[in-house]
Order: sequence, then structure tokens, then C-alpha cells
Amino acid sequence: LIVNLRKAGGLGGGGAVAPAIPAAVRGRGRRIPIGGRAAVAVAGGAVPLAVAEIHVVGDNLRAAAVVAVPILPIPDLEAALRHGHTALAEVFADELRRLAPDNPVLIGGIYNNSIFGLTLLDKPYDDHIVFNFHYYEPLVFTHQKAPWVEHMSPDCEVDYPDLKEVYRRKTAENIGTDQAEAFMDFEGTQIDVSYMEREMRAAVEVAEKLDVPVYCGEYGVIDRVPDDKLLRWYADVSATFNKFGIGRAAWTYREKDFGITDPCREKIIEQIIKYL
Repeated sequence: LIVNLRKAGGLGGGGAVAPAIPAAVRGRGRRIPIGGRAAVAVAGGAVPLAVAEIHVVGDNLRAAAVVAVPILPIPDLEAALRHGHTALAEVFADELRRLAPDNPVLIGGIYNNSIFGLTLLDKPYDDHIVFNFHYYEPLVFTHQKAPWVEHMSPDCEVDYPDLKEVYRRKTAENIGTDQAEAFMDFEGTQIDVSYMEREMRAAVEVAEKLDVPVYCGEYGVIDRVPDDKLLRWYADVSATFNKFGIGRAAWTYREKDFGITDPCREKIIEQIIKYL
């Protein structure tokens, strides 16, 4: 079961608009009635809504419901995002279990399903919930030259692995100073597999603390990156997933700037497959 918050207003998606139904289920299912549960009364009048779309893929391939809950006006942005995320999950938890009592449910955190977002999640509602995160670190490497990344130069080129100071500088130039300074929390001098292990260890610690499985629902490297650099990154991220026993799904099979079967990766596809 998939709860898509990519377009959830206030939750990192940029507008309270429910995402489109995936092509795999579009036109083949039915709308799941949420009814009055979508309207949550809040004293003081109207407040912004977080909107998500629920896709239930079961025996009858049922999809897709829209759920909306208010985000309370909490002064602290991070607290507000966390509250909205938690409130949204609580509203539809009962509905999901009525429709799919035993289906595994993937739940990601705020900040674009980051590992840090996992640390802000509450204990799962039942034993069939899996915590999900995305891994594209270091972002300045996996998204180099990406035209949709604000401040990213079309000439940005980043090696992997490389010195921490190089990553800090190039991240400041192409993404932002806040993200750049985050490298200073890492004690090593080089951004390599040890950096990945440090980050994913945080996800494992959340899983162990709350007794919940953890899964990486997306990871990958943009097609602007040369083959040799991509393979070094894939080798290290694969080794890290294996070390911590984390299941994963590469982004993406084809196209979307990250396709591992695209013509630009034809010469190395068999090597990529070894690391999936």
C-alpha cells in the first residue's frame, strides 16, 4: 500500500494538490470512500490542508482516495511539519486497516523522505508498518547538473569519492550553505563509504528503537554522471545496504534522468545489476 505525500501541501510537496493515480492502477480500480473522516474540525476557523492520495493494491486492485487534514499553526516550522505528518497518518490509519488489514504500509518522514525525517516519526500504529527513506547522498554528486535543483550550475562536476572539503565547497556553491555545513558533522576527511555508513546507521537506530522494519524506496544517480563515478557510488551504497540488511529499490528503471536501463548506461548495465 502506498500513501503518496509528494504533493502534500505543507509536507514538502509545494501545494495541496493530490498526485495523479499511477498508470498501473489508473482506470482499473475504484475510489476508496473516506467520507467525513477527511474533515477534521479545528477551533479558530480555516487552516491549511495537507492532502495525500492513498493507493491500495490488493486482490481487487483498489485505488485511490484523497485525504485532507489540517496543519495546525505551530510557530516552529519543523514542529508544524511533524504535526501535520502525524495527524495525516492518524486520520487515515483506521481506514487503511479496514480496507487492507494485513498489507505492509510504507511510511516516510518529512524533508523529502530523508533519513533525518525518520528520526522524527512516532512509533508505528501496528506490526505491518515499514519505515521508508530515500537516499541520494551526497546530493551534489547524485544530482550534479540537474536543472531542477535551485542554484545548481550546469557546469557542476563532482567526483566520488572525494575530500570532505571539496564536497562542502561544491555543495555551498550549487545547493546551499546549510546543506554544505552539514558535512562538518562528519568526522572523516573523505566522503566515501564511511560517510554512507554513518548516515544509514541513523536509520537502523530508529528501526531498532521503535522495533520497525526500514526500507529504502529510492536511490540513484543522475544520468549526467560518468559511468566510472556512478559505479563507484553504486558499489559503496550497495555494500552499505548489505551491511545493515536494508532492502531497497533503485530509481529508476527507465528515463526520468536516472534510468539504469537507458542507452547512456548500456555499457555498464550488467555491472549496475550486480549492485542492486
